[in-house]
Amino acid sequence: MTEKIRIGVLGASGYTGADLVRLAIAHPDMEIAALTANSHAGKAMAEVFPHLGFVDLPGLTTIEAADWRTVDAVFCGLPHGTTQE
Repeated sequence: MTEKIRIGVLGASGYTGADLVRLAIAHPDMEIAALTANSHAGKAMAEVFPHLGFVDLPGLTTIEAADWRTVDAVFCGLPHGTTQE
C-alpha cells in the first residue's frame, strides 16, 4: 500500500479511544487525521495521555469542529449512551 488510510477517532480521550489511537499509531498503513473529545477539546493528546506523547498527533477537537474532508475512515470510541445520541 502506498498511501496511508487517514483515520479519525471519536472519543479519543476515553480509554477505548486512547487504545484505538495507540493501535493506529502502530499500524503501518494508518495516519491519524482527526481526534475528537468534547470534554478535552483544545488540548493535546499528550496532555490527557502522556504515554502517547512520543508521536505528533492532531489536537483534540469537538466532533463538529473536526475537518472530516481529510478522513477516510472513522473509529468510534464513544460511550454506549453517547453513541445512541
